[in-house]
Amino acid sequence: MKKLFVIAFAIILTSCSSSLDLKFNKETLKTDIIEVKKELSKEDSELLGKYILKSVFKEELVTGKTYSEILKAAKEEEEKKKAE
Repeated sequence: MKKLFVIAFAIILTSCSSSLDLKFNKETLKTDIIEVKKELSKEDSELLGKYILKSVFKEELVTGKTYSEILKAAKEEEEKKKAE
């Protein structure tokens, strides 16, 4: 009975995690971005997409970062541009 409770708790905990906690990976980008977009506003979704495209094109390292971390970096970059 205890094992069943632990397994059920693990499944619930896993299913409740945010897709923004997924780590960027070129191979899974298509499926990841579908899930991530569900949690973001249109503006944040566009900002994230542009930042990822720019980063991949410039060969900057985003692999291994979570989508949340990437979005944070994109917002910081956007704020710097507005301040200039």
